[in-house]
Amino acid sequence: MKTFKVAFASNDWYAEHLAVAIYSLLKNLSENYFVEVIVLDWWISEKNKKIIGDVCKKTQKWKVEFIIMDRKKFENLPTTWLSQEIYYRLDLPEILTNDKKIIYLDVDIVVNGNIGELIETELWDDVIWAVREITTVNYYTDDYNLKSKNWWLFFNSWVLLMDLEKMRKMNFKKIFYKWMNEFIKKLTFHDQDILNIILENKRNSLHPKFNALPFLRTTKNWKILWYSKKEFDEAKNNPIVIHYASKKPWNNTCSHPLEYLYHQYRKEIWLKPIIKKKHTFKSLFEKYFSWFWQVLISNIPNKIFRVLIYKPHKWFLKNIKYSN
Repeated sequence: MKTFKVAFASNDWYAEHLAVAIYSLLKNLSENYFVEVIVLDWWISEKNKKIIGDVCKKTQKWKVEFIIMDRKKFENLPTTWLSQEIYYRLDLPEILTNDKKIIYLDVDIVVNGNIGELIETELWDDVIWAVREITTVNYYTDDYNLKSKNWWLFFNSWVLLMDLEKMRKMNFKKIFYKWMNEFIKKLTFHDQDILNIILENKRNSLHPKFNALPFLRTTKNWKILWYSKKEFDEAKNNPIVIHYASKKPWNNTCSHPLEYLYHQYRKEIWLKPIIKKKHTFKSLFEKYFSWFWQVLISNIPNKIFRVLIYKPHKWFLKNIKYSN
């Protein structure tokens, strides 16, 4: 039986969603794997820890360890609409000093296939393996004045295969904070931006089925994604990790067609069903605007998107929405 580690970062508000993510991972894990779950923890209650611990006792395929994080270490880092927990994974190379690699997963996911396949990926000389983002979100060439030859490799940082050994050797955290301090006023997706800058020539691309982002459901032109038609079809029809980026399945503004899988796994671990509020005009508008926005950014060519949509949107966020 092969053993590997998977890390999550969570607080008490997301603990039930974490339990769903862990359960879905374990339910679909091949019998020849044993997984050690690492939870980078900020104030997860004993009640919710028990829920997580009881999720799959019968599987005999896992154990869980909660590691309490020191929030003071991260309190000066920007978060905007995100939470401080996004930075906890930066400590993984120092926390797991004897480990070479680890899978990092966001909490807003379900695993609908055997993730053991991911741990078999050879790291070669790369520090991180991740799924590429849609090309229209290539904003860092504008914001950070980086003329990278690999701009199309811009990756989403919420599902990662990390080489902890190489991160320790390159003194990753020190480099991260250096770039963070330099660009702190320009950051859009915070740690994701910095990871893309630091690891420009030290990352590789995972198959999109390991981080099936919502744009896979909305794009009409697979070529814009820089994946092959085969990869695109596999990720869309048989995703292993379904990532509910943007609107979440526990909110009534979610329009993801695979939203039902979250509720299905939630029911299987006897968590109370989420009773969604009746739609208001505002919530309906948010739901369908979110879907429309996703269609837009998944299909418009990069140059047009950046000039007509991204830059005005960036200006609005900086000068109006988050100025107060």
